[in-house]
Amino acid sequence: MWRYIWWNRIDQPEKLTNGKYNKILPGQSLVKYSFGHFSVGISTQNLWWGPGHRNAIILSNNAQGFPHLFLETNAPVVTAIGSFEGQFIAGKIENSGKPLPQQARTYYGATLFSPKRNKWRYISGINFSWQPKWVKGLFLGYNKTKQLYHDDLAHFQDFIPVFNRKENPFEAPIIGQSNSSQQSSVFLRWVFQPESAEIYAEYGNHGKPRKFRRWLEEPEKNRGYTLGLTKLFPLRNKQYLQFQIEVTQLQQSQREGIFDADSWYSDDYIRQGFTNKGQLLGAGIGPGGNSQYLDFSWIRGINRIGIQLERVTHDNDWMLYAFSRTGDYRRHWIDFTAGLHIDWKISNILLSAKAVYVRSINYQWELVFDPDLPWFRNGRDVTNFHPAISCTVPLQWDKGYFSFLHRPRRAK
Repeated sequence: MWRYIWWNRIDQPEKLTNGKYNKILPGQSLVKYSFGHFSVGISTQNLWWGPGHRNAIILSNNAQGFPHLFLETNAPVVTAIGSFEGQFIAGKIENSGKPLPQQARTYYGATLFSPKRNKWRYISGINFSWQPKWVKGLFLGYNKTKQLYHDDLAHFQDFIPVFNRKENPFEAPIIGQSNSSQQSSVFLRWVFQPESAEIYAEYGNHGKPRKFRRWLEEPEKNRGYTLGLTKLFPLRNKQYLQFQIEVTQLQQSQREGIFDADSWYSDDYIRQGFTNKGQLLGAGIGPGGNSQYLDFSWIRGINRIGIQLERVTHDNDWMLYAFSRTGDYRRHWIDFTAGLHIDWKISNILLSAKAVYVRSINYQWELVFDPDLPWFRNGRDVTNFHPAISCTVPLQWDKGYFSFLHRPRRAK
């Protein structure tokens, strides 16, 4: 029963297909026109906003790219207080169309499944960063996205993410509920070139906008964050060893947020959540997820060989919501992963390979209840192995100010 409270607030099917899946997609393509420091165009590229290397809280390459118009800087705009870069997007995101399991299931006569509106959604977003001229290597930035069902678009403010229309309480099914879903973040990236190192951080907030005073009272409400550090150690012949650590937390820190089912990327009005065709547009760890990531790599130019270690917590918000009533906190679903990754350039071709070993403990939060067994015991543990090989060939046509470009996706 408790699972439907989450399923009814996000379009995140466990399986996108039960058989073979074949489809031709435009991929990482764009057409743009450049003028001065700016470009305007249309694209289906994935967008990666924020400083994170492993997880991007607002927009990442986790989901299929969506068609969007954009206006962006193609070079830093230098001013008296520093340089600025930014991007504005307006696009279309769609539903998966995949049914939830056991839709006819009831609880005390009430149907647990609540149908979602079968409408495509309009998404707009803005991203910009500022490099103050007084602090070398420092970048400060801001991200924000807003989505609405396309038939809710009625005012100019609906099309621009920086504006928030005053809500009519009778437009939404719940009085005072917003007809848009929003999330935003501020970030910092500080590059120390002499030390070949950088530190970065991103703090995000999802849900309805709050007044600054309310945020000061409860900065932990609906928050998510990423902290990271990257350091290069030089070797001989332009070779390097890279150490990277990144921590991301999207789990709610307040009891109120958990028991209101107010997780990241979910929404009680736009009940597909922040998804495109059933995949999360933000961090791949998902609602209520946490990640701790380590990477050690040898680098020479574009060539790279490395190992990665990661611990991922799956949807702790739902686990605490569902099992706190019984006092059973043993069911945390945790993935421990170890992987080897290789990127190697041969002529104009980039070959990539990855092999990842995953050990999942308490898989799907499953713990078989048996009163004759000790209270503290192992749940259902599962092992998976994921190999992958890819080949990327860049294709570019450029004539005058117009260009068509196919770019490889940013690798996780």
